[in-house]
Amino acid sequence: IALPGGRTQRLHVPMVGRDAELGLLQEIAVAASDRRRAQLVTLVGEAGIGKHRLALEAAAAARLEIGAAVTSGRCVPYGETNPWRPVAESIQRICGIARGGTPDEARVQVTSMLGKVLGHSGGDTKTERIGEGLLALMGFRSSPSHVDPARAAEEAVRATLKIGRAHV
Repeated sequence: IALPGGRTQRLHVPMVGRDAELGLLQEIAVAASDRRRAQLVTLVGEAGIGKHRLALEAAAAARLEIGAAVTSGRCVPYGETNPWRPVAESIQRICGIARGGTPDEARVQVTSMLGKVLGHSGGDTKTERIGEGLLALMGFRSSPSHVDPARAAEEAVRATLKIGRAHV
């Protein structure tokens, strides 16, 4: 059974009639990798025409052709008020934070991941601010009072970009 916004797995069948679209997505992925610049692609179309399948195929090709690390997050069609939720889900996966984990467990995982990405063990104000921003982004609201929420959000965006670069 799939979670809200998720899909059940289907048997793999060859994709037909999407060579041009898949080729364009592959070119975008290669250019993003070569230039070390993120690219945003929006797939738009009627329900059932294969947008999700096309995205899965493009991700698989990026893994194989350029060694891309691919992660994903879901946008549910109802009830979600956090526009960053798909990014937050991806960060949770990268950090190894279990669904339903406690704020303390999440903090340990985020600190560990930041140590790898930033190249030091943490404990300084900047790393703490980045970590608290990421925790807030993921919905863990137990940040220390000395961390400014606006600054934490800015640091979360910066950390998200660093994480993405480290996992390319």
